[in-house]
Amino acid sequence: MLDGLTVTQGMTTPTRPGKQPRPVWEVSGRTQGLEAVFRELGGRPWRGAWSFFEDPTEALSELTEADRVTFAEQRKAERQRAEDRADRMAGYAANATARSDAAYERARQIGDRIPFGQPILVGHHSERGHRADLRRIDRAMRTSVEEAAKAEHYERRAELNDRKAEGDERHTMAFCVRRAEEAEALARKAERTLAGEDLWPGETLCEAERIRQEGFLADARERAAYWRGLIEAKGGVQFTKETLKPGMEVFIRREWWRVERCGPKNVRVVSLRTEHLTGYQRWVMSYPYAEVREVREAPGSAGQGCLDL
Repeated sequence: MLDGLTVTQGMTTPTRPGKQPRPVWEVSGRTQGLEAVFRELGGRPWRGAWSFFEDPTEALSELTEADRVTFAEQRKAERQRAEDRADRMAGYAANATARSDAAYERARQIGDRIPFGQPILVGHHSERGHRADLRRIDRAMRTSVEEAAKAEHYERRAELNDRKAEGDERHTMAFCVRRAEEAEALARKAERTLAGEDLWPGETLCEAERIRQEGFLADARERAAYWRGLIEAKGGVQFTKETLKPGMEVFIRREWWRVERCGPKNVRVVSLRTEHLTGYQRWVMSYPYAEVREVREAPGSAGQGCLDL
């Protein structure tokens, strides 16, 4: 078995009345890059690990590091799955729309047989058929509305997966920077653990935990490199502490703001709509520099330097 993987057998704890517990195997540890293999073996992600209803130990013992895919390959596979889901959801939406239209057409055809404004003739031989037609119209219209709602639901899911299938290039610069910083923070945490800085006095890492932390470190560095590569491909963060100064006006999230202070990572700004107010009425926010889309000079801003937050 690959280093860093642990298989633990347990039992399910069903909450549904009458459902019996069954054996379950949980695979934890360095599972990054093996998601496709786990899915082929019937596994499902569960609380940070992978759950199996059949013992995967024998199949996992045949795995090598060559079976582990890179983070970029994982993202590519996710895009492909999103594209497949989008096609599937679009098909579901088309089928639901067809069923909705067919049900509406049935209701219309039944209604056309009843003269406009014709009431139920109580006691007449047509009463029974008239009431039955009204029930059929009601069922058909309910079906039409329900299927139309399903079609709308599947269309939204298809649209969402279409966006995912576009790839990570669609993300904003700020999103990529946040993902890169998160990965770098995870890498620093793994480095501290491996160096023994996060351990209790006298505590040491066992061999299995050391291998697992090394896996976490390698995965975090790979993720950080991936997102940093996207940042570079987008041209990098254009505005920094050195390029901004108080008094400048910056465009962030569909609104113009005035710069108040520049920190190492964030810029503190006040909304131009509320800068004339005082106290809590002023809308003051802090944003990372990657959020800044556009900059323009404002009167009185020349010659001022940035202050640390």
